[in-house]
Amino acid sequence: MVSKLDLAQFSETVSIPTLPEVVMKLNTMVDDDKVGLEDIGLVVSQDAPISSKVLRIANSAVYGLSEPARSVEDAAKVVGARTIRNIAMQASIFNRYEQYEGTDGFNLRGIWKHAVFTGQLAQELAKRSPVIETSSAEELYTCGLLHDIGKVVLLETLGEDYLEVYEKSRESGRAVHLVEEEMLGVTHTDVGALVAKRWDLHELIVKVIQHHHGPRYEIEANPQVAVVAISDQIAYRIETSEFEMFSRKLAALSSNLLKLPPSEFDEVLEWAVDILPLIEI
Repeated sequence: MVSKLDLAQFSETVSIPTLPEVVMKLNTMVDDDKVGLEDIGLVVSQDAPISSKVLRIANSAVYGLSEPARSVEDAAKVVGARTIRNIAMQASIFNRYEQYEGTDGFNLRGIWKHAVFTGQLAQELAKRSPVIETSSAEELYTCGLLHDIGKVVLLETLGEDYLEVYEKSRESGRAVHLVEEEMLGVTHTDVGALVAKRWDLHELIVKVIQHHHGPRYEIEANPQVAVVAISDQIAYRIETSEFEMFSRKLAALSSNLLKLPPSEFDEVLEWAVDILPLIEI
């Protein structure tokens, strides 16, 4: 078993992927008022593997296009620039780690589906919450999408040693981040925040990834952190037998921290049940 890690030292040796050029361009373009949707579509189209995956995901039932988009430019006109950026980021990250599919003891597709579902939930909750600006909803999708990226980076960096963490988590029934702290000295939230910093993502994204498991005062003090923390728990528990019990606790938390009425929270849960089977990876 690997000895406990020092995060500062680990950050110098960890294998952090670089964002593809197309995603880096999009990160700049979406904040430029002079850039049009056709420009966004054209940039994505220049990267054939990402373009084909973006088009497939944009045409999936999750986005509910009235007619299938035949090009990324068409899709951008319907779903918007930031959504296309998020889909392109999703496609590029998933492609980067596809060699780990089928790893015993590590359900990569499950992690990706959970990430996308958490992002969808975070965006939906943010849109409905009166304490969160509507303009930040799509950034919170990005937070949800990336909130567990540290797990995959740790697997690539530590290999079998990280699989031992997962095995102990399953055997003990304890949360993965608690076992990571115990066995490694760093958690996937630490590593995920490091990834977001290396990618020069907005400080909000770094903060949300770092604190989506707590400490509690960070969740209570920051509605954006609370959105992803709550979305993460919904995504984990929605298909479990104890979800009804947990959903009442999450409804109370949403009412307190997001000022979301219980009836509206229930609407989000109904929407989530419908959207989950439609998510494509």
